[in-house]
Amino acid sequence: MKKLLMILGMTFVLAISILCFETFNLSRKVPIPLIKYNNLEIKVVPSTYAWFNKSKGGNSILGLPPEEGVKNIQPVIIESNGKVFFRFDVFLKPKNISLILWRNGKIISEKTLKGTKEGFFYAPNETGIYVYEINGQWDETHTSSFSFKIEVKN
Repeated sequence: MKKLLMILGMTFVLAISILCFETFNLSRKVPIPLIKYNNLEIKVVPSTYAWFNKSKGGNSILGLPPEEGVKNIQPVIIESNGKVFFRFDVFLKPKNISLILWRNGKIISEKTLKGTKEGFFYAPNETGIYVYEINGQWDETHTSSFSFKIEVKN
C-alpha cells in the first residue's frame, strides 16, 4: 500500500510539473512568425489571434481577412518555385502550423505541420501575387494567425 501511494504521489507531482512547465514557458506576447526568402524578411500582418490563460486573462483580436490585411504592403519578389522558410521563435513548439494560400476570399491550398517551430514551402511556378496566412496553435487559448504577400517572377 505504501508503494502504491508513493507511485501515485510521484505521478501526480510529475503531471503537475509538466503542466506548469508548459504554461510558464509560453511567451506572454503573441509569437510573430519570421518568414524569409534568400535572407530577405517577408513582412507579416496580424490576422486573428487568441493569447490568454483561462484563469489569468490575456489578449485576442479579430483581424481583417488575409487578402484585405496585406493589400497595402509591398510583396517580396520571389523566383518561380523559390524556397520560403518560416519559423516561430518561441521556446515551446506549436502543436500545429498551418500555411494557407488564399485567392479571391477562398482557400486554394492548406499545408499543416505538426510538432515543429519551423518549415518551408515552395513558391508557385506561375508569375503573380500570392497571399498566404500562417497559423500557429499551441492549445485552445493560444493561437496566432498572420498574413503575408509574395510576388512570383520568372
